[in-house]
Amino acid sequence: MPEEGKIALMVSALIESKRVKEGIEAAAKVEGLNLVVAGDGELRKEIEVFGKKMMGARFFLVSLPREKMPALYRSADVFLHMSTTEASANAYIEALASGLPIVTHDWEVTRWTLEDVGVFVDSLDLTAVADGLRQAMGSGADVGRQRELVERRYSWASIGRQYAEFFDEVLAAV
Repeated sequence: MPEEGKIALMVSALIESKRVKEGIEAAAKVEGLNLVVAGDGELRKEIEVFGKKMMGARFFLVSLPREKMPALYRSADVFLHMSTTEASANAYIEALASGLPIVTHDWEVTRWTLEDVGVFVDSLDLTAVADGLRQAMGSGADVGRQRELVERRYSWASIGRQYAEFFDEVLAAV
């Protein structure tokens, strides 16, 4: 892990649709920024070689058991997610709960998932992604608003209540 400098974190399967290589390219544009990619998949070797080529000693590829992930999130300064099509990543909720500013692709699903607590960029524009990383690191996260969102929308109490309401509606229609 990096000994100095800011840390961007990507938590992702290492497959094409997650656009990890593009995330590496964008992070490489931010002077002094380290990138930690946590994940595994069919592109592992390719990602490792590309990351070292683009970022050298500022790039780290790790694969950790679930119980070590909270500490990894806590060690980061910003969370980066590059997918343009993912329905709703669990990693968003983990990053929110960890108090990380999140830089992600701007589309209706991410705006619904993150409401107004994300830094939304056109992730097809790697300069915009790099600018989003700088912005997120400069402004930080509004941890209070993030935690309120997690409690209101993603806590078990909230999800359980939504399930109960759904089942009540189904039973009322029978």
